[in-house]
Amino acid sequence: MILASDGFQSAWNGDGVGDGTGAWLALGADVPLRDMEFSACNPLNVETVDLSLPLTLIDDGAKVRLASGGDVEFGADSGLHAASQQIISGGELCVLDARVLKRTSRKWYSDTAERVQSRCGLALDADVLPLAPRVELTIGGVPTDGTGKVTSGDEPVEGLFAAGGCCNSGFHGADIVAGNHLLDSLVGGAAAGAAAAEAAASVGFGSPDAVRVELSAAGEKVAHLLQGADEGALTRAAGAFQLASVMSDAMGIERDAASLEAAAARISKIIAAGLQLSDSNPVMNTELVEVLRLEGLLKLSAVSVASAKFRIGSDDAGNLVHTLVDSFGNVSDSPVNQGSGDDWLLAPPE
Repeated sequence: MILASDGFQSAWNGDGVGDGTGAWLALGADVPLRDMEFSACNPLNVETVDLSLPLTLIDDGAKVRLASGGDVEFGADSGLHAASQQIISGGELCVLDARVLKRTSRKWYSDTAERVQSRCGLALDADVLPLAPRVELTIGGVPTDGTGKVTSGDEPVEGLFAAGGCCNSGFHGADIVAGNHLLDSLVGGAAAGAAAAEAAASVGFGSPDAVRVELSAAGEKVAHLLQGADEGALTRAAGAFQLASVMSDAMGIERDAASLEAAAARISKIIAAGLQLSDSNPVMNTELVEVLRLEGLLKLSAVSVASAKFRIGSDDAGNLVHTLVDSFGNVSDSPVNQGSGDDWLLAPPE
């Protein structure tokens, strides 16, 4: 089996884009997740309307400016998180000025200009756009080795592979360089597919008894939701809104131990309240699917906060270590991956 789904950025945004399906399926199968505290914002997100613009605008001449004047200069090797931090740390509004876009480049952004006009009522070549970075990608997820095999601790999980946003391949570290998310998905997907094909040629079918047990458990869960929720259960929309509020408040660019502790308590309260359906029809019930996805997203958010708390409170927080978190929120660390000859893939600072 290959897990190849998005990350869990919907926990911050509440828009259903990126619900971490692969990650919460693995977590439910007792696979610890790696580096769940790391995420990356798009620094060119338009305030209020949450419209994410391509970072290539900067390469083609557009400028990020402070409301008080002056430009925000990004380092050549800045990741998405670092660039977003620069925008927020100034303490004042920043705007995107694409009026200075190179004339030869403007034809390439006709679709972007159309989206800006329809969503914001502004002209890309005549107006400045207020910016408010928001989480667009997550880095943590199902741990894999260089071939896409899922690992649990130091051991591979037989027959399980992962690629894309749901996995943590170690490709990025604590931040993502623009464009590398797609590169990781392409390279990781090819590696996982090749390794899975090779493995499939030499293994038999799994136990049908195990499949029956899982189907029975899933059936009971679905039946409970369809029969009616417990008193005080939240609707899917309310649960998603509350989760987004918690994650935006505590798991943004600026984090502290007290906020993370409060976030853990708030997420636990949402999970304890449970979710309810407004439609109890079992046929083609898309709301049921969304509720099940949100339940998984809540679990991922809880372990993400637990990992962030561990990273802040650990003496090794500044060192090159991974965090590993299980479904109960127990967190440990492990060394950053080294090559087969004990040579660092990325040498630690002196």
